[in-house]
Amino acid sequence: MENIIEKKGVYQGSLIFALLFGGPFVTGWLVSENLKELGEFKKARKIKIIGIISGLFFMFLPAIFFLLTKEAFHNSVYIGILSLSFSYGLISSLGTKVKEYLEKGGVKRKKWPVICIIFAILNIVLVVLPMVSNLI
Repeated sequence: MENIIEKKGVYQGSLIFALLFGGPFVTGWLVSENLKELGEFKKARKIKIIGIISGLFFMFLPAIFFLLTKEAFHNSVYIGILSLSFSYGLISSLGTKVKEYLEKGGVKRKKWPVICIIFAILNIVLVVLPMVSNLI
């Protein structure tokens, strides 16, 4: 475990922001980066693929619904809840590994990759804002 400490670091606090605003795409990407940092490369690849596919699915679900039924999908609250639940599942795949890593002297990362920032903005515009507007 000593060689892990010399690497880039892990995301911890920013996972909460990713969970709330980034959706499964951003959450999956950051969890995947953490898993790579912890040496679980196969699991990291699977999580990243799952995050990308599910993130795009939840982001474009209203458009898919409209194309199939020719009716607007008015209640985006369901999409938000499903997206949030899925993102939480991705984070829970880390378990206590990040905490143990940090206790052993590991470093926290603060800056997100550019692709995560872009998809967080898209997720806010396409999922979070419509969900909030339906609640008001």
